[in-house]
Amino acid sequence: MQEWRRLWKDLRYCARPSPIMSGMRAMEHARRFVLISFVGLCALWYWKQNIVNVIPTPGLSDFRFYYYAAQHIVHGESPYLTVDYIYPPLLACALTPLAGFDYFTARWIWFVFSHICLLAAAFLLWRRLGRDWIAGSVVAFVWSVGWVAQDSFATGQPDPLLTLLIVVACVSGGVISGAAAGMGFALKLIPAALGLLAPLERSWRSCLAFLSSAVFFIAVPWVLVAFLRGPARPVNTGYLFGTPSVLSWSIPSVALRMMEPPAADGRLPNDWVNGTFRGCTYRRSKNLCRCPALSRPSPPASRCCCSKRGAGLARRKLPLLEPR
Repeated sequence: MQEWRRLWKDLRYCARPSPIMSGMRAMEHARRFVLISFVGLCALWYWKQNIVNVIPTPGLSDFRFYYYAAQHIVHGESPYLTVDYIYPPLLACALTPLAGFDYFTARWIWFVFSHICLLAAAFLLWRRLGRDWIAGSVVAFVWSVGWVAQDSFATGQPDPLLTLLIVVACVSGGVISGAAAGMGFALKLIPAALGLLAPLERSWRSCLAFLSSAVFFIAVPWVLVAFLRGPARPVNTGYLFGTPSVLSWSIPSVALRMMEPPAADGRLPNDWVNGTFRGCTYRRSKNLCRCPALSRPSPPASRCCCSKRGAGLARRKLPLLEPR
């Protein structure tokens, strides 16, 4: 009987939590609370920077060029009748469902779709990094404070969609990775660098998927443009070379600066500072468009792009408003 009592006493003693284990549990709870709080703060900052501060307005944005190009396609015309549309035709073809809406409604739909793309990319990257609070904190910090796509939300550019395609190409493998990289390449050329990973990794299925996807999404829209009325290519092909911002010192940006050095008077070329001044130009245009006299649509300019007035608008780089 005494043996049983001694055994019961030993079991009760072993069942009691030790001070070390209690301290570790307390530290784990504190760490989780800090990480959850950090993710919440990043979410609030994301809401402020990427939604509240860049709410779409009826004013000017880069999205209008994509929108007008899509309208031209719907009416059987080349998207390059919009002079400032200088991208591959895939983007204009993909936006044709928005051509039936007015500009402001289409701008809102594109704004919501861009957020869905960026948040979906964050979710996929979080799953890839481990699905824990540390991974969530890293993704939340980059997505909120790292300026991933705030400029794109303000101007309406397709960078959130490109971000989603790049993340899909990075976190997946095989055919899906190659197809996503090829679609991004056909959309805006930049993700073409991801196509180099497949041969380096000797993933020939991914390489074949990249080439097939790129050829399909490039060839089909260009064939469609060939049968439409109007020019078959953009007026300006400078997008093939890019416009490095002063904040970027990657190898391609440095190479582009070497190809276009500063002038003798010390002034920087426009390509060097184009990325820096883009946000300032948007804010100025946003403030100007609050004036009722300036927010009214102007007469269409694309239909007279071959006239002297249309050429003058193109030279002065005035916004081409093309309501239909």
